[in-house]
Amino acid sequence: MKKEQYPIVGMHCASCKKLIEKMVGKLDGIEEVNVNYASEIMAISYDETKVSLEEIGAVVKSAGGYELIAGTLASTPEVAKMKHDMSSNHKNHATALKKEEYQKLKKIVSWVGIGSIPFVFLMVVHGLASLGVLSMMHAPFGFLEFSGSKYTINLLFLLQFLIATPILFIGGKQFYVSTWRALKVRAANMDTLIALGTFTAWLFSTLVTFTPALFGDVASDVFFEAAVFIVFFILLGRLLEARAKAKTSDAVKALFELQAKEAVVLRNGEEVKLPVSEVQKGDTIVVRPGEKIPVDGTISKGASTIDESMVTGESIPVEKKQGDSVIGATINKTSTFHFTAEHVGTDTMLSQIIKMVEEAQGTTAPIQKLADKVSGVFVPVVIAIAIFAALFWLYVAPGLGFITGDTSVLQLAVYIATTILIIACPCALGLATPTAVMVGTGKAASKGILIKDAEALEKAHSIHTIVFDKTGTLTNGMPEVTEFIPLTDASKKNILAQAYALEHLSEHPLSDAIATYAKNEKAETSLPVDNFKALEGRGVSGEIGSMRILLGNKRLMDEEVELDSTLSKEANALISQGKTTIY
Repeated sequence: MKKEQYPIVGMHCASCKKLIEKMVGKLDGIEEVNVNYASEIMAISYDETKVSLEEIGAVVKSAGGYELIAGTLASTPEVAKMKHDMSSNHKNHATALKKEEYQKLKKIVSWVGIGSIPFVFLMVVHGLASLGVLSMMHAPFGFLEFSGSKYTINLLFLLQFLIATPILFIGGKQFYVSTWRALKVRAANMDTLIALGTFTAWLFSTLVTFTPALFGDVASDVFFEAAVFIVFFILLGRLLEARAKAKTSDAVKALFELQAKEAVVLRNGEEVKLPVSEVQKGDTIVVRPGEKIPVDGTISKGASTIDESMVTGESIPVEKKQGDSVIGATINKTSTFHFTAEHVGTDTMLSQIIKMVEEAQGTTAPIQKLADKVSGVFVPVVIAIAIFAALFWLYVAPGLGFITGDTSVLQLAVYIATTILIIACPCALGLATPTAVMVGTGKAASKGILIKDAEALEKAHSIHTIVFDKTGTLTNGMPEVTEFIPLTDASKKNILAQAYALEHLSEHPLSDAIATYAKNEKAETSLPVDNFKALEGRGVSGEIGSMRILLGNKRLMDEEVELDSTLSKEANALISQGKTTIY
């Protein structure tokens, strides 16, 4: 059974997710399918011997014109050469399509918005005309004039028709296309409600405009502006939604940016700079100070300190020597070393972290399953309620005395049915939870916290105790001196001057903290040092005048000198507090 995740482009509402799941789930060989509307990712488990990816893609396309971004890119030579880069290419292709779709939607919203402006003025003019202030707006066209004023075409209605029709059927085309595709597979989605509501308002208004005789005195108004504003505001909402969804994926993009772009590989004894995608397992890679380690592997020559905070959360760089493992995307701090590549492409630790975050964003929280069940029957229920409401106000309400005066029963019934269809939007229901999961996992990833699935995030509210495995996870990554304990106060300035003289020559991460502390304490900063040495994993040494100075950890002290018992007791007390001691 194959388990994969594929981007889907073209979903417009939460109901699209249910439609895709329903259609794909009917295929033979599909074990499980879950579509996340917020992240636009389909997670699927299927038997490759019974159903192909091409068949799945075709069903996704038929469900509503959606596009599944899958293995079609694997036929290109570049992708064939770099299989591990395939998923990245798919994501890039999906991202490009989403950007293209976003720009297209932006243009449509701008066009519809401009087209909506006249309706603001037309509504004002219409109001004044209905009060008799602008009676000339009701003047009939001579060539369409029949006997009786009620058979004339209202010029104001005609202007609204001419502006509203292209906006509705060109700007709002996606609603009608989506509805038609859904109906072909005997389904309904959010677009169905919008299409029905706007089309009902447009059709009623068109009939009132061109065939007022059909209504006599029962209808005297139109709803063109309602249809136009509905299309505009829903499209605007989708534009804002698309922008918000793009921002929620910034954390994953930031993780991708951590990857090294190039690697210096030894080939036939020569250093060759290659794209990291061309690094192969077993290659010997050279990493200089300040460079990112391109892939995971083991040091074969040299030693250095490496900043692994990106992966481990440890604020202080870790000392590494021959035989130690290194992690891709971490930073070499001090010395040049060689290492053997062992995990490349999607097998690196960073790739696995990215995959974990993406999978977490695509998982479904338990509460979402309940929301999906409700939204699955929402559309047909809303349509039924709209029809019932229209019939009630047409045939029952007048007899109960609910409608009085000159109110048009037919007009009121159409208005109420249209309102129900439009305002009944299940998108909030279907979008709230997956969006919360995306934002939560994304924000956590940017802070170095990896959440494996949505269920864990949902249960987080019940946590009352947190256990951390090391102090480094909780620090801000900037070590500083908190205690300085000399044997005598008289030796304080002299010791700090010697410490500064050695540490300002060192590249160790703790050296900056000691040198900064010495400067802040007004210690002398001009002592000359001879025969300076960095002692791997222990500290530093050097000669100042006739004295040999050692500065380092307890391991160095045990090798070179006998520690004063008082200092040892003080050091042990500091170590018990989780502090690092330097002698």
